[in-house]
Amino acid sequence: MWNWRFLIAAPVISYGFALTAHIGVEHNCPETFGHPLWSLFSDFRMLALAASGGLDPHLRRAGLR
Repeated sequence: MWNWRFLIAAPVISYGFALTAHIGVEHNCPETFGHPLWSLFSDFRMLALAASGGLDPHLRRAGLR
């Protein structure tokens, strides 16, 4: 059922979309290349906040909600 190639393809595809959005939409370079571990930690923190419903205060403080 699960194929090990999915474990390799998932981050490659997701970071591909993120890189494209950073360059094409936001016109900047993501910090993933400069600080990869910090970027990975931040991704998991944001996922945990979104899953627990704790992301809204951060979005309001950033002026996005």
